[in-house]
Amino acid sequence: MTQERTDLLVVGGGIDALAAATIVARAGRSVRLICSEASLGEIDASWEFHPGYRSAGLRCLSAPRPAVVAKLRLEDFGYRSRLAPTTEESRPLSEPLLDEMAPILATIQEFADGAPRELIDPSFLEMLRLGGTLHRTRRAMGKYAFADALRVLPMSIEDWLSERFDEPRLRAQLAAPALFGGWVGPLSPSTAFLWLLAHAGGAHEPVGGGPALVSALEKAAREAGVTIETSTTVDGWTLEQGRVVGASTDGGELRAKQLLSTAHPSITLLERLGAREVPAALREDLGAYRSRGIVAVMHIALDCPVEGPEQRWIGDSPLDWERAFDAAKHGTIPERPCLRLRVASADDPSIAPEGCSVLKLQVFAVSVVGPDEADRQRETLEARVLEQLARVDENWPGAVVASELITPTDLEHHHHLPGGHLEHGELALDQVFSLRPCVGIGSYRTPVPGLWIAGAGTHPGGPFPGSSGVLAAGQILADG
Repeated sequence: MTQERTDLLVVGGGIDALAAATIVARAGRSVRLICSEASLGEIDASWEFHPGYRSAGLRCLSAPRPAVVAKLRLEDFGYRSRLAPTTEESRPLSEPLLDEMAPILATIQEFADGAPRELIDPSFLEMLRLGGTLHRTRRAMGKYAFADALRVLPMSIEDWLSERFDEPRLRAQLAAPALFGGWVGPLSPSTAFLWLLAHAGGAHEPVGGGPALVSALEKAAREAGVTIETSTTVDGWTLEQGRVVGASTDGGELRAKQLLSTAHPSITLLERLGAREVPAALREDLGAYRSRGIVAVMHIALDCPVEGPEQRWIGDSPLDWERAFDAAKHGTIPERPCLRLRVASADDPSIAPEGCSVLKLQVFAVSVVGPDEADRQRETLEARVLEQLARVDENWPGAVVASELITPTDLEHHHHLPGGHLEHGELALDQVFSLRPCVGIGSYRTPVPGLWIAGAGTHPGGPFPGSSGVLAAGQILADG
């Protein structure tokens, strides 16, 4: 049955959907948010994967940008941040690099904090703004350091770090943050830029991880008056006279003056809208948008406490990480998967029974496989991950109570992520900021009136949770 028309219908239950809904509702508009899952948060939600043990979401999130926290008033709803854990060995080595590149990091953050830049037909004022940004960066660095930074950005992270450090193990630890957002290994071009992008998110993270951030956003949205409906499946968009006027769901048609979708751009535009409604040039650009997943996530329940660092990178040298990437490129399983290991229960002890622990492993590098290969891939990969853990602590494999492995194939088929990429698309020089997901829709507006996009697959991309939703809400409000 057809329900009352709202000002904005938000489709999606993740961080950006909640952020956008809250901003628009606080402006006095009626907002309805629907999602297909039984609870909010999507891949950043927490769930029980074994009796008494809960996950801490699939991503390791940076803290939202300060402007996002302030605009959403998240601290009023229990949000807190903390310094993200890192190895004591790598911190003093990375800090001089970050200090040296501080003006570049500030420029990346400036792009991330602002509305997408117009690339197709920029105004004179827009060109002045861009020129002013680059001039300030050059002046802050000095002309020789700025020229060297331009040399570094397209380099591989291994080549750049090799200029500074001789020890392969340290280079591997330093390089690892550059590898979890793209389809890359440490020898891939432009991974030096991806390393800077990863660090531009800042040194802090939400206390309690993604689930705690989702909880604060849900409270903010409900306080703002957003109507939230879970377990609502969307079949497609409703069009009238070439304009999107609502969504067709399993509970009937929901109508709205405007609709914002935070799903993967291909789902929003090609599946739910229909390819025939999308201009040919945009269809081609979306077809070229790369979303190859490379990271699996494994939750492990241990019946013992974990001593030592809260975060560890497991991979002895850049060559180990490159070999893992080589395996993914050829659709095989790495002999020695490289790992980002987080003791999730150290930050939130409530997710494990007293005296027990939950590990969250992001496993590099894993490719999407066909349905007939999925079970074999999961079984082999899980065994090899446990072998890697035994190299860290020989007691851990014997303390495993249960585990849950989510591969990129699972992300594609069960979590609505085409290609199995956690960030709705690879991070690369040609797929960030106003180029995300492609030229022409980088400002959240689609060619179809009434339909907007946001989410991890749109500007700014990368380690800036909530920014896309807040910026898209600003564009929607400005549109009237």
